[in-house]
Amino acid sequence: MSIPKNKTSILALLSIMVMNFNLCYATFQQPDKLKYKGKKLDLMTGWGHPSPLELYYYTNEIKYPFIGYSSGNYRGNIAHWEIKQDKLYLKEIEVDKKFHEPKEYNVKSKSNKEHQNNKVLADWYSGVIECEYRIKKYHELKFTYLILIKNGEVIKVEKLNGYGNGISVDNNEMVKINYNYITFYYQTTCDKITINEKKGVLDCNKYKNSPIFDYYGNEITDWKYTWDNLEKSGAPSSEWQINNDSLYLTSLELKYGLRFDTVYSEKLDLTEEFNNVANTNKVFANWVNGIHLVNFKIKETQKPKYMIMKISNGVITEKHIIEEELDFKEMPKNIDPKIKTLIEKYLNC
Repeated sequence: MSIPKNKTSILALLSIMVMNFNLCYATFQQPDKLKYKGKKLDLMTGWGHPSPLELYYYTNEIKYPFIGYSSGNYRGNIAHWEIKQDKLYLKEIEVDKKFHEPKEYNVKSKSNKEHQNNKVLADWYSGVIECEYRIKKYHELKFTYLILIKNGEVIKVEKLNGYGNGISVDNNEMVKINYNYITFYYQTTCDKITINEKKGVLDCNKYKNSPIFDYYGNEITDWKYTWDNLEKSGAPSSEWQINNDSLYLTSLELKYGLRFDTVYSEKLDLTEEFNNVANTNKVFANWVNGIHLVNFKIKETQKPKYMIMKISNGVITEKHIIEEELDFKEMPKNIDPKIKTLIEKYLNC
């Protein structure tokens, strides 16, 4: 998989980010803060570099507790971090200029241990953080750190002068990994699903991951084509089908690139990716479990609107059709208790 030649420097990537996205994401986002090697750095956040705190809720499928208070801070907080002995720690969370300990927002490490001064080891986080050091008096950018982290531990660091203008993804490993990382979150979209010839989207929820990830492992970083795969990397785009209450994967593509007007993709051969593919060219998704939501609202007038279902080893064991529009946060009192229970579990309320 080759990277388009017109996007080979950090500067080019930043230009694409600024010009080609809309709504609040087009506005410069207030950065998190990081203390590293005696310097106070801006930890850049946005659609290409979600805050590690944001990903705590996303990867654990936990309801997000913050409310964005401006187009310049859609996260609703500023997280304060520290790297010490090559480990990333969350020190405190700033909300409306008030500082809170991580435990106030139920942030825990995987080991569920707090460290000195109530810092929390960010062992849930794997990815690339991009940090800038500026001279405050002139707001001049002196250098940028690209830091690759896996399970809260620093794996590799690249220090670039300024933005690293002119450094190519073709000859700098960390710049390429950073490009892949941005691509992953930029290209992540909702899965498509077909049920009885009705088309919808599956688990189109920021805090619900695609079932495809579960095939490869327990973590998003177990995805075969994650950002540190230098040969082939991208976000998965899956299509599913339900036949006789069984879930099947019918298509899997890699999406990559940062063009707003063009999506680069590569279709993966299911017979190479999976060992249980029949001649029908579809895979019985026996690794899928849990509660999943199908949204049929491709057209506003289309009914039914939703289907909520419980899946065990690829087989639907419980399902409910929801005919009308429904506010999941304020469900009507007369709603079927079984539907309400499944929705609450799905949203982790």
